[in-house]
Amino acid sequence: MNIQMTLGQQVRALRRQRRLTQEQLAELAGVSLQHIGEIERGQGIPTLNSLVKLSDALDISLSELFENSEQYKSEKEMRDLLHQLVEQSSEPGLKQLLSIARCMN
Repeated sequence: MNIQMTLGQQVRALRRQRRLTQEQLAELAGVSLQHIGEIERGQGIPTLNSLVKLSDALDISLSELFENSEQYKSEKEMRDLLHQLVEQSSEPGLKQLLSIARCMN
């Protein structure tokens, strides 16, 4: 299973735990319904900004989106996802990512 599918399954599971529809999550997060569907189906990688909005809407920390110990099978998969997030992030997203990384040390 690829990284996008795994992240999508995690978002779907968290949404369902909170008894939210995709429409409700999209509204709470301020993203499109189409974007939520794409994320949950593993058809795209959300930007860092979208991940922050989703974590806020789900009332969890950003790191909790990635805490499922079975979610990633290897260190390489985690590094690949982080690399993709960095590559797709705008300058404000990169600043957020840097702030998060600094808090972790």
